[in-house]
Amino acid sequence: MGKQVQCCIRNFQQFQYGHILQELSEDAHEVRLERCQSQCMGCRQQPAAIIEGKWVGFDNSEQMRQYVSEKLS
Repeated sequence: MGKQVQCCIRNFQQFQYGHILQELSEDAHEVRLERCQSQCMGCRQQPAAIIEGKWVGFDNSEQMRQYVSEKLS
């Protein structure tokens, strides 16, 4: 069963990790873009997402893919 991944549109545009979200979607994870996650300070500084209800920031977008695909499996 896939994980739920919600990303802020502004964060998505700033850090341009669409290819990562596409991979996650193809791997049967539920990916949604949201208008805002009310985590603006962290969201402006690094790629981030709410994954399974928890806000998580990453050093780079590849870490996001690894976190969802490996650590939460």
